Amino acid sequence: MKAIWGILLLLLPGALVAADHMEVRGQRMYVDKNKGSLVIEEKVEAQHKAKGIKLWAELLEILRDTTSDEVVYARAYGKVKVTRNQEYAFFEEGIFEKHLDLATLTGHLIIGDQEVRIEGHEARYDLRTNIGKVTPLPGERVAFSMVHSNPEHPEERHLVTGTAGEVLVYEKLNKMVLQGGVVAHDSYDDSNFKAERIVAFLDAKRELEEMTAVGSFEMTQPGRWSIADRAVLEYGPQIVTLLSHARVRQTEEGEVTGDRIEMHMDASKGFLKGKRQTPLRLEIPVK
Repeated sequence: MKAIWGILLLLLPGALVAADHMEVRGQRMYVDKNKGSLVIEEKVEAQHKAKGIKLWAELLEILRDTTSDEVVYARAYGKVKVTRNQEYAFFEEGIFEKHLDLATLTGHLIIGDQEVRIEGHEARYDLRTNIGKVTPLPGERVAFSMVHSNPEHPEERHLVTGTAGEVLVYEKLNKMVLQGGVVAHDSYDDSNFKAERIVAFLDAKRELEEMTAVGSFEMTQPGRWSIADRAVLEYGPQIVTLLSHARVRQTEEGEVTGDRIEMHMDASKGFLKGKRQTPLRLEIPVK
């Protein structure tokens, strides 16, 4: 998956590790061949033309194994900015540690592209599993935004924005796990929803394809309120499926309950069906 998460891999163990293939500039440079170290200070600019990566920092430090010439440690520090095509990352410090196969970015971290954006305090990326984890400062939350298209009007792109206690990124599976009291807003229908945990699946374009919510799901839309233990939001067919203790109340249409309720994301289009063995109950307000 060549998504924004891949930039975490390219930042340090890709861009900095391949320093011999980069153009690097700075005010001062220190080289110690015996220790295998290279330090560049002040107004550091690095460019990897083959990979399309550019980096700006106040300090760039690289340490190689003197026997194998393999990079074992790399560090970028001081208002670090990295770009690759439409992808970008901002942070205060980035460290690559070979013995841990770990890249760590800290300090008001922002990573994103045209489809996805995550803002937190620290990102830890495991190079062995290709799994990243973004966490906030104590008492704060991770902010996120994703894009999905309107299938009836593909040229229209809508934002899903929100916050979570932490965000896990599974690069190989094209998915993110948002957990820790997730709250979100969808600009498509002006809906707000929340759950304890939401798994977001992205398509090949890195656009939002599906969300699976678990734990006290609740959604409010203009003219509709819904709750359930679990919910599946499918952005292709524009369908919401409520599972277990589902309950929906629509203005002027009453209330529906059941173990399974399927409905259009657009509240004006109403319901599709309920689980057959558990008939829906419809309560119509009497005026």
